Order: sequence, then C-alpha cells, then structure tokens
Amino acid sequence: MKATFTSMQSEYLSGECAQKPKLRTLMTFKDFCTTPSYISKPLTFVQRKFIAKIRLGCLELRIETGCYTHPRLPEEGRICQICHPPKETMV
Repeated sequence: MKATFTSMQSEYLSGECAQKPKLRTLMTFKDFCTTPSYISKPLTFVQRKFIAKIRLGCLELRIETGCYTHPRLPEEGRICQICHPPKETMV
C-alpha cells in the first residue's frame, strides 16, 4: 500500500510541477520516487541555502530572470553567465 501511495504522489507532484514554469529547472534533476541524497549528507550552510532556493523557485537563474531584461532575451539566449561569461569586445 505504501508503494502505491508513493507512486501516486510521485505522479501527482511531477504533473503539478510540469504545469508551472518556475519549476521547470527543478524538473530536470528532481526524482520524485526517491529520497534526495542531500538530506542525509552533511552540507555547509551555503550549500543548503542554494538547494533550498532551487526547491522554492526563488534562485535567480538566468532562464527565469532573462524575461525581465530589456530587450527581452529569448529562452535559448538565457544561458548561465558564470559558466559562459559574455565575450568582451576589444577596443
């Protein structure tokens, strides 16, 4: 019975998250069937803070904040500025 309820809840949560655009980043790595590994690992305060921000949907990710820039960035142009810093022009 526990496995049945767990699978039903997993399907429900993944369906609900798929309908909300703020949770699309969470859906790329969240597995609703298993307990997250970060729960049992000793993490620093900063690591726990960023995981909580991702889960709450309030981490300022470029994919989410790029729609508020002027001019508005297309979705495929909203890449991480830390991993891919903008190229500076030579003067």
